[in-house]
Amino acid sequence: MQILLFVLVVGAAQGVFLSVLLLGRKVNTMANRVLATSMIGMAIFLLEAVYYGSEWFRETTAFIGVSEPLIFVFGPILYLYALIVMRGGQEFKRVYLLHFIPALIVLLYDSQVYFASQAFKLEFIEQMMAGNFPPDQRIIGYAKHIHGCVYAVLTARLLYRHARDIRDTYSSIDRINLRWLRHLTIGLVLIWAFALFNFVLYEMGIALTNTPISLTPFAVAVFIYAIGYLGLRQPEIFHADVPAVSADVKTTIPADNTAAMPSNSEPAQLNAAPQETPTTAAYRKSGLDEARAQSLQQQLENYMRSEEPWRNANLTLSELAQALDVTAHNLTEVINTRFGKNFYDFVNAYRVAEVRRLLRDPAAQHLTILALAYDAGFNAKSTFNTIFKKHVGKTPSQVRREASVEVVGGAER
Repeated sequence: MQILLFVLVVGAAQGVFLSVLLLGRKVNTMANRVLATSMIGMAIFLLEAVYYGSEWFRETTAFIGVSEPLIFVFGPILYLYALIVMRGGQEFKRVYLLHFIPALIVLLYDSQVYFASQAFKLEFIEQMMAGNFPPDQRIIGYAKHIHGCVYAVLTARLLYRHARDIRDTYSSIDRINLRWLRHLTIGLVLIWAFALFNFVLYEMGIALTNTPISLTPFAVAVFIYAIGYLGLRQPEIFHADVPAVSADVKTTIPADNTAAMPSNSEPAQLNAAPQETPTTAAYRKSGLDEARAQSLQQQLENYMRSEEPWRNANLTLSELAQALDVTAHNLTEVINTRFGKNFYDFVNAYRVAEVRRLLRDPAAQHLTILALAYDAGFNAKSTFNTIFKKHVGKTPSQVRREASVEVVGGAER
């Protein structure tokens, strides 16, 4: 038992240390403050688990129930951290405070315990630890687990949608670091899934441990240890280099909902009027009429062929829209509805087509595949290989070998 309590104390200490580290950073100030607050809250949660596990509450009842309202803070605060990072905000908006109304309600409701006599507090906590929950506390127990799981899902959904929206804004995402937020979100989901699992078993009369405290605080401690480990291994993770997505960009299709490349691997040409789809229906009231959309489509195709902007590895939607003198929203609409692609796949289709053309060109056989990829606008080997195979159905090496065989075969004939 003493070892388990020591694990929680060290976890709480590390949570405080991480909060100090986050508060000292000069980048993403507001986001780091929010995350630092969550680390302090988790540290308090762990220390209260030690408070009960060591039975210190018998000597002083002042801290009984302190962490319960905090549990209603963890979900919202990590959700808001992700939201602030993704939006690139540097201020905590007042509307964000609405997320903490459940915590405030629980705090006010539990105040009857905070200001009760010592004898009442001892009787209350002993009944709780024995599993004899009053109906109101049982309701709060269900509410906090449902509340936490809902926010875990909301955070995961926020990350998924942002990762999708980035593909409608950037043509290369290799240097856009979503890994840190992904780790954080996965950890959050796992903690609440474990807490809910533990709670359900407890309600069924099944205890995973014979200690007076549940295993949930240990899951929180592991979460803090993991953050600390990643912070030491990759100090840049606290930078949270996640670009915001312009509100002018309207994403209507998932990142993987892309039109198949034609057999010759050239970017899709859509000369006929596209049929009604869920994507086009979503843009029905956008103000971009059929004639203007067709004109913009042709203008875009001509520009992509003549100016080859896709060779710029860091090409963004706003840059391309500025070059065409159109709004980013209208350009996104044309790419989504006329080509059935997001911006990321649309631009990379041209890059793939160029590499494939050069792989079959005898004059380019002396160049490495990676050199061809970089020249076409790719900036990472792994990403290039993945995208190329997605569009062509073969690896670049296979395409080059087939081209060599065709040349040799033609020479023999």
